[in-house]
Amino acid sequence: MTQKFPTDEFDFVGGVGGRYRARRGKRDRFFEFLQVVILGVVISGGGYLGLQVVANSGNLAIDNGAVANTVSKQFTKGGGVGVSVIDASNATDAASKLGQKLLDDGWNVWSASRRINNARKPGHVKKTTVYASGDSSAAAAMSLAKTLGDYPSVVSTDYADPITIVLGTDYNN
Repeated sequence: MTQKFPTDEFDFVGGVGGRYRARRGKRDRFFEFLQVVILGVVISGGGYLGLQVVANSGNLAIDNGAVANTVSKQFTKGGGVGVSVIDASNATDAASKLGQKLLDDGWNVWSASRRINNARKPGHVKKTTVYASGDSSAAAAMSLAKTLGDYPSVVSTDYADPITIVLGTDYNN
């Protein structure tokens, strides 16, 4: 095949010059692999911890059992006195069930929520209470408290909605 092509400068190249590296052994390859694994663990662990710090940065307050975060399910927003239900009991879906019952009875249910504490765990209270945000909704809150089972009704600014029902562990479905 070399007879078909004319002779050029590449045909006169001498032997390979320069310095050669020694062939890597099994030990060298193992330590290189180990470095890659350790670096991967450090980077992914740092990313995970960084994300945890960012995710929990909004929850640095101390849980004193008063107002806590909630996970909400929206029912409706219409006219009339707004009612929100927060489940702080041991029951399953008590807020959703009560919210649907109140909605069927003609109440304007704004949301049904599950109370969670600062550790993102379900928060519980002992007594079911109906909170009215002001004097204008106090009468409706009293009426609703008696309808639910003669629970106490309190005027408080702890909750922004006109009427907020916090279901405690004493609540019976």
